[in-house]
Amino acid sequence: MISMCQNLKKEVADEILSLYEEYENQVTVEAQTVKDLDRFEMILQAYEYELSQQRADNPQYLEEFFASTKGKFKNPQVVRWVKKLTEMRDVFHSPSRNGTPEVPNGGSSSLVNGHTPASGKTVP
Repeated sequence: MISMCQNLKKEVADEILSLYEEYENQVTVEAQTVKDLDRFEMILQAYEYELSQQRADNPQYLEEFFASTKGKFKNPQVVRWVKKLTEMRDVFHSPSRNGTPEVPNGGSSSLVNGHTPASGKTVP
């Protein structure tokens, strides 16, 4: 990070480095929320890859991404999104699954905007 900031004005570089350290140390609610969003985006992308690949030989081949974030979310809204995504993933990987997988209408933004893909109802 220091090398990325070396060509910036000192004040700007100091501010960026300060924000980066805040994020890395997770000392503020804002930093924790950004980290939660970063982790959520990672598992959402992994879920979308699992949907698109549908590998019969190893359907949960991206489980390591989900396992690496388990229990780490702090922001209540992001926790709700993770719960819904986990439910969708469990249904998708269920041996008794019937039909097509749950995919948010309108893509990933539908999940985070509070809509369930199958019913269109608002997620609390």
